[in-house]
Amino acid sequence: MRTTYKRPRIEQMHSDLNLVQESLIADKFIFFDLIWYSIIFTLLVSSPLQTVTVSIMTFAIIYATSSSAYLLISFFLKRKSSSIK
Repeated sequence: MRTTYKRPRIEQMHSDLNLVQESLIADKFIFFDLIWYSIIFTLLVSSPLQTVTVSIMTFAIIYATSSSAYLLISFFLKRKSSSIK
């Protein structure tokens, strides 16, 4: 069984890994993750919240805060990397 399995070339593996890395650091993917994390966090803290309106506001605040934090961090990292070059 082992002799019938052919390993892919290292160049093909690198190109596949680069494709996966590029998709994981894409802004759309990160904002999609932030939506899911905000929904999960809102559901976890939903028991002390009284109404649906407060829950929606909590979701919006969590999403806005995390999105702002991501945008600030990415802005400063891009600025720092451009000043190094």
